[in-house]
Amino acid sequence: MVTEFQGKPKERQSRVIKRTICIGLGGTGRDVLMRIRRLIIDKYGSLDELPVIGFLAIDTDKESLQSTGLRTGNTYQGEEIVFTDAERVAATMSSVDVNTFRRELEDQYKYNRPGPCHHIARWFPPQLVKDVKAIDQGAQGIRPVGRLTFFHNFRKIQKAIESAENRTRGHESVLLKKGFSVEPGLNIFVIGSLCGGTGSGMFLDVAYTVRRIYSEKETQFFGYFVVCPQLYGNTPNMSANVYAALKELNYYSTPRTTYDTCFDPQNLIEIQESRPPFDYTYLVSNQTAKDYKIIDKNKLTNVIAHKITLDFCGELAGALKEQRDNLREKMIHTDEHPFKMTQRFLTFGLASIYFTRDIIVQVAFNRLEYNLTKFWLNGKGQNPEAQTLLKRFLINWTTEQSSKDYFILKLDELTQDTNKNFSQTIKTGKANLDRSIEECKTQDEIEGVIQQLLGKLREQFRTVQPGETESSRGIWLTFLQKSRINLTEKLKGDIEQYWESLLNPGSADFGVNNTRAWLEAFFTELNDAQRRLEEQKQDLREMYRVEDLEKKWQDTKQILDDLQQQKSLPFFGRNKIGQMQAEARNGVQQIHQLIKHNFDVALVEEAMKICSNLQQHIQNLSNQTNNLNILFQNLNLFYEKNESDLKQVNFDEMSGEAILAEEDIDSCYSDFVAVNDPYAQLVSVSLKIIERFGKNQTLSHLIKPSTIEEPQLKQVINNTVERQFISRGEQVQSVIKRFLEHYPISERSKRLEQILQESEPLLPINISATRYFDDPGKTIKIIGFKDKDEPEIRQFKEILQKDIGIANSVLKPMQAEDEIIIVHEYGAFPLRIVSGLEQMRQLYERQIRLAQSFVHNDYSAEFFDILPPDANQIEQIEHTFFPSIALDILKYNPQIDKFELYYYDQFRRTEEAILLSSVWREAVEQLAKRQDIAKALSDQLEQFKAEIKAQPNQWHTHYFPEKILKFIDRVDGLSKEDINYLDQSKVIGAKATDKELAKEGIIQHFCFEIRNLLPAFAPQVTASINNTNSQPILTGEVVESELEENSQQKVLPQQNSMSELEKLIDMKEKGYLTDEEFKAAKKRILGI
Repeated sequence: MVTEFQGKPKERQSRVIKRTICIGLGGTGRDVLMRIRRLIIDKYGSLDELPVIGFLAIDTDKESLQSTGLRTGNTYQGEEIVFTDAERVAATMSSVDVNTFRRELEDQYKYNRPGPCHHIARWFPPQLVKDVKAIDQGAQGIRPVGRLTFFHNFRKIQKAIESAENRTRGHESVLLKKGFSVEPGLNIFVIGSLCGGTGSGMFLDVAYTVRRIYSEKETQFFGYFVVCPQLYGNTPNMSANVYAALKELNYYSTPRTTYDTCFDPQNLIEIQESRPPFDYTYLVSNQTAKDYKIIDKNKLTNVIAHKITLDFCGELAGALKEQRDNLREKMIHTDEHPFKMTQRFLTFGLASIYFTRDIIVQVAFNRLEYNLTKFWLNGKGQNPEAQTLLKRFLINWTTEQSSKDYFILKLDELTQDTNKNFSQTIKTGKANLDRSIEECKTQDEIEGVIQQLLGKLREQFRTVQPGETESSRGIWLTFLQKSRINLTEKLKGDIEQYWESLLNPGSADFGVNNTRAWLEAFFTELNDAQRRLEEQKQDLREMYRVEDLEKKWQDTKQILDDLQQQKSLPFFGRNKIGQMQAEARNGVQQIHQLIKHNFDVALVEEAMKICSNLQQHIQNLSNQTNNLNILFQNLNLFYEKNESDLKQVNFDEMSGEAILAEEDIDSCYSDFVAVNDPYAQLVSVSLKIIERFGKNQTLSHLIKPSTIEEPQLKQVINNTVERQFISRGEQVQSVIKRFLEHYPISERSKRLEQILQESEPLLPINISATRYFDDPGKTIKIIGFKDKDEPEIRQFKEILQKDIGIANSVLKPMQAEDEIIIVHEYGAFPLRIVSGLEQMRQLYERQIRLAQSFVHNDYSAEFFDILPPDANQIEQIEHTFFPSIALDILKYNPQIDKFELYYYDQFRRTEEAILLSSVWREAVEQLAKRQDIAKALSDQLEQFKAEIKAQPNQWHTHYFPEKILKFIDRVDGLSKEDINYLDQSKVIGAKATDKELAKEGIIQHFCFEIRNLLPAFAPQVTASINNTNSQPILTGEVVESELEENSQQKVLPQQNSMSELEKLIDMKEKGYLTDEEFKAAKKRILGI
């Protein structure tokens, strides 16, 4: 969100930014990354503005990486935001890959020898091998399958990670000019969900891969993981996946554990890493510890995206980093539960009061698109009458005669032979015949001409005789057909040209409705013309044939013959010739009337065909125009509804409150479309849209060759509008001012309190859990806003500080005044205080018991439980467990690296052996889950105490020096890398320092207990402290019991005295005795 509706702020305060890689795993990872990309565009105008931010999406569903998953599609504000090929890795396996993998593992199991997939066989469940299919549509919620795809695609993923990091290099000078100072180092964010199979299956491998590649001191590793199955379907397997993933995450986040795996045996890429997977691990659910709950996954991913964006480029990034650094020391310290659980986990909440720049711009765009489709439908709104449009068009078809005879007259004009039309040709032919008749002087001449007339008339008649084929049809009728075809095409072209002109946004008469009205009027006009032509056709009747000509000529011939038979008077001979000439001309005239009749009939028929073709053409254009009308009407209705939807959807995009004022939308829209000439912009954007489909500036391109699909046109409209107008905008008002305007004085503090509650950490945590210390320093609260000396700002701060009680140190100044950001982080807590995990554990344990359940990524590994038993129960077991180890009641078997407990099962009447983990915490956990075994161990220890009480000398001569002291030495000698080192001070105590008192260990306590069982022994001595090597000591009271036992032996052999003295000296050297204690004990041994 920015303070301006434009690509980037005009001024930006210089701030520090670090190179960053965001790695999204699975669908959730993709969704968060997409929203981060959208936020960058919102704030800076383009992804290219922050080239130091690299992205990589990894998914086992290859299709999901091809889209954004956003409601805006693959573009946002005119920019393509779908991942490029370099920014995505489809971690898939084809059926061939899977078959090869299956065959190699089956051979390895069969022949019991390492194969090419030995590094995978170490952890992949053997029972799952036969069920693995091609993996390209997700991991189907199976974590080992998700991990398998990571191993299979390791080289590709590693290369993509390195490529993403390389893309962030070399931009320091460019960003410096833009107000950013690129500091040394690298941030790496890994984001995903632990509910499914992909992210949950590979998140640890991704973490340790980037740790291996970027092990520099200045690289920080962040993990953001969703742990709420409720947003993904809430199946039992999802809860089991989350719990299993958290156990693994907790285990490798515990000091002195080692992540040991091999990703690529050929290139010797093996990892043995004792550091935790992430420096900062954020766990996110969909609800706070109170009542606030997010029910939409998209909203949660948006909140996470906002938080991550704040971390690497937000104005509060520095304040967040400073306070988060203060948490590191607290995260190193372990929990106060006896298991000393790791506290390397964080969570957060985030809320905002903000101008929804993206929604405001989208609503303004939508309004523009609504008005655009309305413009396409209605034009400028002042539409001419349909008859006016028709007259404008028909003026081109008007002749000196009536326009109603246009088709006939035009056909007659166009139908020519040797540059003469039919009328001219037939007139010439008739004139020639008449002249030949007229030139006859004698009866013989006239009779000769008459004999030739029939042949010549037949020849002329044949030019118009009807026929089905061109060879049988008269030449003039063929000419007519050809002229009709040409004229039809010409008229269609005229119609289409005018139709396109009406669909040209720049035309004064533009508009789909105008075009439809013109087409309807034109169709009516053609119907009238067709009716008139049909009437003419009916009057003309049928064509004449040669038989009709011969019959007509036969009549003429009869008259001529009769005249020829008449006897002429000598002086009246010329009269007879004249009569014959007259009858011959009359006969020719009648035949020519037949010829003209045929041509007229054909002319009308062809004109009717033209009219019919044009009617069909108009009908087609009407259908296409109607399709456009339906398309634009649908779009118009969509945009009308979409504005309401956009205004609603924004209120659930983010925790907090979105400020969506109508005046801000109006202001934004007015920047897009000039108030004094709104249609100029509508015409401009219309022409740009049309250019995507054709060169001519007409909407007809949207239906040629077929009507464009609504989604496609919608996408083109959106893209075009965004590209043309995204750079325009104006300053918006202060969000604080808008917020105060929105609520009356009595409701402002109440609404702010509600928003603050929404900003609480999105993980239900029980900070009142037993033996959990809620240090105030574990909480980070920041409220950032534009702080300037204005009445509204002062009023807002007064509400926060006086009415709600927010400390002034929580308030942080920002440059942007379009949002108020509220961040609440809580860190350095163990997983055991997270509410709701108990139910997950029950589902997890049920899944574990199923034969075909594979919830862990390593089927052979054991992991601490994240919900330990009650602390008092644990302490009780530990006070049995550690003495039992020291006394060899629990014997260690180095061959299997386990403790062995043998006990008598009275029910089965057999001696049973129980194996316990060599990791003390795991062993204690096992005993806590098996109360019967814990009791058996406790019984054996009690039996030992009874035996010692009966034979106290065994304690002094054997168990204490040979068992207890040697055990203390072993524990004291544990390396700091040993996983049991964490319990060293608990077991054997810790020395006093200048800050802390000496701490008593379990073994000391046990020795005190044994001392109390044995007879009294003097002198009494006090506790001592171990040497500088932090070796815990047993107090002098324990030594006293030994010495007391020795004093009861009146005379000791010299050899035994020397042996006891050597032990005493050794104890003093190791710091178990003070000088006073040593002297007292020495006197007792020597009997002084």
